[in-house]
Amino acid sequence: MRNPNHNRIISYIAIVFEIFIAGISIVLFGTERLNIMFYLGTTIAFSGIVYGIFKVRCPYCKKRLHLKGIVHDKYCQYCGKEI
Repeated sequence: MRNPNHNRIISYIAIVFEIFIAGISIVLFGTERLNIMFYLGTTIAFSGIVYGIFKVRCPYCKKRLHLKGIVHDKYCQYCGKEI
């Protein structure tokens, strides 16, 4: 069972990586014509969000935990057990 706080970090890393890839794409190629790097970065960010939605769950009651903020959850907001 993977810690939902680790899954949240993985999701955040994917989103930040996308911002980096999209930024490099715009600096190198401009905004007139979007290239494959921009679309790849957008796909990675979307995948990070979907990963977070499906994987950041309480290991006990399986309810979805929030994705807001960097602060980790210590207890499930639904069942009250320690994560």
